[in-house]
Amino acid sequence: MKIPNKAPARHHKFASIPDPKPTLDSLVQVCTALKEAVEVLTNQRTRGQGLTSVPTWNELIDAGVVSVDQVPMLQDGRVVE
Repeated sequence: MKIPNKAPARHHKFASIPDPKPTLDSLVQVCTALKEAVEVLTNQRTRGQGLTSVPTWNELIDAGVVSVDQVPMLQDGRVVE
């Protein structure tokens, strides 16, 4: 029987989530870390993989995040109020 002479290396799957501070930069860092952890846990992406694309307005409408009347209208490349 072989007895190990040292403890096995620990492999952390997730980076620690920073403690929030009352600054916008800190809150963005915390939200980004939480978002990445949830995406890794739900197998939406692997650790360190960046976002591949920005969602389209149609994808946001289909997901129920926005309604059709919330999508800005464009005319000549400018948003129409």
